[in-house]
Amino acid sequence: MTAGSASRSAAGDLLRDASWGRRRALGVAVAVAGAAGLTALVTRTDVPTDFRPAAWYLVIVVLAALLGGRVALAVAVVATTLGLWWGVATPMRSFGVPTADELWGIAGFVVAALTLGLLVNALETALRERDEAVAARVRLEADVRARDELEAARAGLYLSELQRLQDRRVVEALQEAMIPQDLPEVPGFELDASYTPASPELTVGGDWFDAFLLDADHLAVAVGDVSGHGLGAAALMAQIRNAKRAFTFEDADPGLVLERLNRFVCRLGDERFATVLYGLVDLRTATLRWATAGHPPPVFFGPDGAVPVEDPAARGPLLGFRPEATYGVQERALAPSEGVLLYSDGLVERRGEHLDEGIARVTSLLATMAAEPAPLLCDRLVDRIDGGHEGRDDVCQLLVRRRPAPS
Repeated sequence: MTAGSASRSAAGDLLRDASWGRRRALGVAVAVAGAAGLTALVTRTDVPTDFRPAAWYLVIVVLAALLGGRVALAVAVVATTLGLWWGVATPMRSFGVPTADELWGIAGFVVAALTLGLLVNALETALRERDEAVAARVRLEADVRARDELEAARAGLYLSELQRLQDRRVVEALQEAMIPQDLPEVPGFELDASYTPASPELTVGGDWFDAFLLDADHLAVAVGDVSGHGLGAAALMAQIRNAKRAFTFEDADPGLVLERLNRFVCRLGDERFATVLYGLVDLRTATLRWATAGHPPPVFFGPDGAVPVEDPAARGPLLGFRPEATYGVQERALAPSEGVLLYSDGLVERRGEHLDEGIARVTSLLATMAAEPAPLLCDRLVDRIDGGHEGRDDVCQLLVRRRPAPS
């Protein structure tokens, strides 16, 4: 039995005790008042000679026994016996010594009253105990049902949390497999990248980056972000990354790759959308050609400062938005010591401000860090951003910088 059910049972016992005390008092009152009233009636001079008071005294005994139990029964038997003796003894209205016939009549009445009262009391007690047993069973079943519902709710919460943790481990493993652990070695260029997860209490998102040598003269780079978090976002992220690689090996043109990737996402029928910036670096000319699908623009930086570069006419829509969408290609050469930063929107988004403000903040900071060594430059950039990483979204960064010209 739970503490709640025990307290309810104790309260029920107190209520039943109080109710039974009131019933007992009522039974005694009926016994005394009924016997007194009937005795007063019997001793009237105008009472019919064929009136039989004993039957009515028995009615009073039965009522008292029903209402007040054995205590009221005892009081009723005494009160009605005294009333009968007072009313029928010779002389009337006195407790004179009854005749033998009167004595036998009184004794018979007492036996009949006790027998009938005890039978009625036993029946009333049995019915009352049955009702109490039924009520107790109902309370017990309610307690058991409440306990079962509580245990089921706890089990549901446990299974839900277990499933969430399992999904998170799967997502983290999938994302770790999709994010390159080692960047390619590219003669004449420095590469750096970082992935900064959201706060631990948030589920893993669909941010990713990729960098690989297509051949000896071309480096493919990409940063993407899938809407939402959890297993679905990570699964779509893996599909997009793998499809992008496959399309790149067939035809590496940035605009064509994003067009094919967009049609691929539309055919998946997933309700999520994705942003991608995909570029191709010609290592012979140090020229970056890129296309964007709803993604923040790249930021070019070097000794002369930093600037985000985007042609609004070339900017394409999100992947999965329109199957017939086209994506324009932009181009910019990297001078010696100049680099380019690709990033996901978690780096520049802040509560209550426009995205352009975040891009301007990152651009300004990159201009002051242009002379710093490339290794871990992305991590230092996140640390130095005004306000730090808010932890609301994952952040992916991919940096490519041309080495200084030999002196």
